[in-house]
Amino acid sequence: MTEQEVFVLATAPSIPDMLAGKTMEEAGRDNFKGDLLGATPKHAFAAVVDRACKVVWDIKDLDSTVHTSFGDFSARDYLIQITYSGACGRTTSPK
Repeated sequence: MTEQEVFVLATAPSIPDMLAGKTMEEAGRDNFKGDLLGATPKHAFAAVVDRACKVVWDIKDLDSTVHTSFGDFSARDYLIQITYSGACGRTTSPK
């Protein structure tokens, strides 16, 4: 698994809960720990990414609040942060 795939797997499962405005406690801090891929890793990985992408495409209010472990941000700023971090296909900031 590449570094970018590891980042996506660590980030993407929580995106729907984060964009729904849930806190880490409401979403369950430990819900996305352990083996998230199971017996069919390629299928499970694709399902995690598909679910996260659908939520991002369907977001209605980019000014809604996202509660992260390091503070509250608008959904717009949260999406910029995870995009530049690699969750949406980029591991570094654009030049």
